Amino acid sequence: MQDIKFHLFEDVADMEGALERPCRFTYPFNYVPHPLSVAAAERTMRYIEANVAELAADGKMFGVLVAEDGHGQIGFLAAYSGLLGARNDHPFFVPAVYDMMQPDGYFKVHEREISDINGKVCELEDSPEYAELRSLLCSTQAEAEEEIGRYKKLMEESKRRRDAIRGGVQSCSGDPCAGQTALEGDIMVQLLRESQFQKAELRRIRKRCQQRIDGISHAVNEYTSRISELKKQRQMLSDALQKWLFAQFRMLNACGQVRDLNEIFEWYSENYAGGNALKAIPPAGSGECCAPKLLQYAFVHRYKPLCMAEFWWGSSPKGEIRQHGHYYPSCQGKCKPILTFMLQGMDVDPDPLACKASVSDDTCGNVSGDKCCCSVKVDNGMPETVYEDEDIIVVNKPAGMLSVPGKDGSAVSVYSILSGIVEEPLMVHRLDMDTSGLMVVAKNRAAHRHLQRQFEEHSIEKMYVALVECGELQKCGLAKGQTGRIELPLSPDYLDRPRQRVDLETGKTAITEYKVLEIMPLSEANSIFGKGMPVGMQEAASVSASASESESERGSVKEGNTELWPEFHHLIASSECRSMIACLELRPLTGRTHQLRVHCAHQQGLGAPIVGDPLYGTPSVRMFLHAAVLTFTHPVTLERMTFKRNA
Repeated sequence: MQDIKFHLFEDVADMEGALERPCRFTYPFNYVPHPLSVAAAERTMRYIEANVAELAADGKMFGVLVAEDGHGQIGFLAAYSGLLGARNDHPFFVPAVYDMMQPDGYFKVHEREISDINGKVCELEDSPEYAELRSLLCSTQAEAEEEIGRYKKLMEESKRRRDAIRGGVQSCSGDPCAGQTALEGDIMVQLLRESQFQKAELRRIRKRCQQRIDGISHAVNEYTSRISELKKQRQMLSDALQKWLFAQFRMLNACGQVRDLNEIFEWYSENYAGGNALKAIPPAGSGECCAPKLLQYAFVHRYKPLCMAEFWWGSSPKGEIRQHGHYYPSCQGKCKPILTFMLQGMDVDPDPLACKASVSDDTCGNVSGDKCCCSVKVDNGMPETVYEDEDIIVVNKPAGMLSVPGKDGSAVSVYSILSGIVEEPLMVHRLDMDTSGLMVVAKNRAAHRHLQRQFEEHSIEKMYVALVECGELQKCGLAKGQTGRIELPLSPDYLDRPRQRVDLETGKTAITEYKVLEIMPLSEANSIFGKGMPVGMQEAASVSASASESESERGSVKEGNTELWPEFHHLIASSECRSMIACLELRPLTGRTHQLRVHCAHQQGLGAPIVGDPLYGTPSVRMFLHAAVLTFTHPVTLERMTFKRNA
């Protein structure tokens, strides 16, 4: 009997250009979709459009897993993350690993219990009596402060009067009025008694006020205590239910081993996260993403997984960057531990980041002697020394090279290379691994401190050149010569590092100025870029980092090569970019992680991902972002220096 969840490729058209099987299973956290996965995803998109588009319009992650059945037939499974229209039983898609939606099931019964407590908390918090008591408490506290303040002011005035009287009495000493000693003594006693009475009266006023406040506070505390008890009870029940739920997600791996989510996250914490206790607790929603659903169904039904991909359908969430129809890696926070376990026993593609960081062109650091199957290749090359003296060195970092060593310290980086040349390279700033361009490195502590201070004071100026995807000509939201300023605060996406998200509430200020230098169809870009810089970019490469400064004010200017992005013809051939691209000049006024990438890609920014951006756009031969101009003050000579290098 045919499994209705396993969709055979219907005809040769489905398989066009996708007949060759992948040599390894997809590395789910960084990949370019295999043609088989693309064919499966496109068919799934057609199904969504025809059947559930309205349910997914607000945004939903979908996934496909291409697999082979016991008869050697190739087909695919499809899944969506979480629920779709409050359901987890749509026939085209694989079911949830554990069905928590049964009305009379353990989860729903106890969820209702928690919801009832939630209702009681809301009822108490929204109680008119509680609101009235809190208002009365605030007004009583304000009245008490006012009453006490008035009396303290009276005491200050009385003290000044008493001090004046005492001064007058003391000035009579030694005069004929000195015989009035007894009268003076009575005056001094009266003044002392008045002072003592007022101090005592202040204490009595404070006591009366506090008694009034305490009476109301007691009534308020009865509410807050009850609310606190209910919240504590709710938290205990929620934690217990969550732990119980995670125990029901019993995940299989390719070796036939079974572990629940609680066990998987503890195992991952001990073996991959240095025993980090936070990594041992599954986040809410774990096990409900596409990849775990797909692999679980494949293992249970004895399908052989070949490759997979996940894509976004619908609107983007406000804080995150999701482009309709774009492919995305599995998330780090929820899926990394689960998939690390589930993929045990499978031959999986190496991490392309490890490939990029590897010195060899043909092998990956974590695959001994095997040819690399990664779709993205980057020739790391060596950082070019642009300028060097006794205090600083300016280098042009190639794309695909780390600025500083990674976690294990084994990957080649600008720092590791300079360590063999410079006695003590001190890194002042970094560029993302996928970004190329200019960096300044200090060669001694004094220079390091001076350059750091310039970064802190925002006196160092940087200009980047980027190519961005801007859609079809009719839909392109950019125009040649357009300028603007993007202000979108950013914060880390803690469940999907290293991604950053727009966070209007708690994010750090991030500001970017931009100028559109050129917009061109992808078909025309080949001839333009094949001849060097496109029209409009020559100006960008020759201007200083500060257009307002004269040549003498800027100091020395170091020019570089004129060929722009030799990899660009590979991009044209791969057709991985939309029909229109724009060349931008980007000037970051702050230095947040992934600032330019997020500001370009986010819908509240330009809505135009940088070409080749593996996190916020579509992976390609490289990410087309280059730090072209760097201006700073020399830490010793105090000369204002500008350096320029094209990609």
